[in-house]
Amino acid sequence: MSQQEVVEVEKPQDNEVSVSGVLDILENKTGQLLDPDRNGKTKPSDPFVPRELISRLKLKKGNFVEAKALHNDKFPNPKVRFIDKVDGGTLEERKGRYSFQQMVSIAPDEQIRLESKDGRLTTRIMDLFCPIGKGTRGLIVAPPRTGKTTILQDIAHGVVENHPECHCMVLLVDERPEEVTDFKRSVKAEIYASSNDEELHHHLHLAEIAIERAKRQLFYSLIRWNLPIPRESDGTPHPLEFDFLADTITTEGKTKAVLTGHDSGLITLNIAEGDDAEREARRSAMGEPFRTLVGHMRHEIAHYYWDVLVRNTSALSQFRQLFGDESVSYKESLKQHYENGAPADWAMSHVSAYATSHPWEDFAETFAHWLHMVDGLETAWAYDIHLGSGGMQFDPYAAPGAQSVIDAWVPVTIAINAVNRSLGQPDLYPFVLSAPVVDKLQFIHGLIAPFRA
Repeated sequence: MSQQEVVEVEKPQDNEVSVSGVLDILENKTGQLLDPDRNGKTKPSDPFVPRELISRLKLKKGNFVEAKALHNDKFPNPKVRFIDKVDGGTLEERKGRYSFQQMVSIAPDEQIRLESKDGRLTTRIMDLFCPIGKGTRGLIVAPPRTGKTTILQDIAHGVVENHPECHCMVLLVDERPEEVTDFKRSVKAEIYASSNDEELHHHLHLAEIAIERAKRQLFYSLIRWNLPIPRESDGTPHPLEFDFLADTITTEGKTKAVLTGHDSGLITLNIAEGDDAEREARRSAMGEPFRTLVGHMRHEIAHYYWDVLVRNTSALSQFRQLFGDESVSYKESLKQHYENGAPADWAMSHVSAYATSHPWEDFAETFAHWLHMVDGLETAWAYDIHLGSGGMQFDPYAAPGAQSVIDAWVPVTIAINAVNRSLGQPDLYPFVLSAPVVDKLQFIHGLIAPFRA
């Protein structure tokens, strides 16, 4: 007898109530069902979900759960007894669903029409010049207070109006309260918002959601290449794990900062990086031309794959020829880099100034850049932007070598940078690929390609 059948034949009790909400899993591995209309805020009456149910049914944070719960007058919140549906599907239907890691990613093949009946020009222009497909990832690059939220509102309105088969979700962080109100009144979508009058911990909670989405964008590339992704359940000594942590204040009133980094399979990211304004401030303060959430993820995952693909392998000698001797003091190298900066001619042999700090960082910057290029080229071709391939398209994830990707990618970046300049914006792709950098990219390709084959 299936679990769903148990729910159907079990005789209901007098104090049984129907409950629903978004599952939030706590540190003790128990859960609670949050009201979506409260934007992640808890209340005493939120239904309690036992850890046994979460473990047995493999529920995940963010699942929308419909259940039966028992109400007890001694407690304000009912205790979930049976699960009816998860994300709209019964338990029996859920058995046939693949996990995220088992799914296969493909380029979008069905357009999402954004033009609405009220004649909004924004979405009509998008349909004509930069159409969006189901599965498309996008980024709006613009200074603050230039109308990004309005564009997002128009896009969401177009999706809801033209595609009833789509479920539209919107996440707004650090927006003005009146913008959040206008968004909720104008668009019939599932909207989560933390306006700029909310407390910091609420911003962080929603920023964590944004980081989780960036992590899934990273895994798109890893799955396409079929790279090893060891899990704790596999018995691996150092499985791939992520920690998203926030700065804390000590009893002395000093800030204990969380440093983004990698250590033996554990990737740590400061959750403040999920806030666009904070990340932009750090980018400017550190003089970086390029700083994104997915960029952080790709850089730190590179350190992990250095341990997996280079350390103690036959590739180590070639690595040292191209990147340098990794045995030199990492701590001392970083200290000198932050005190003295990068050499004036760093662009002649490195993809970024930070790559000059140590061979490990050079590898990580180059590895992340290869992921940027391949994913960016695939996205460009999804929109029929192919300027440097002689009109011929190929799967960049299955490219025979780095040079073929570079030959197709560079003309696309030149065009994109030219468009940005015509709009008074800085270059979207502020990089130069020198001959030594191309050799390093070819080395990265050589490490990855066998797994794809």
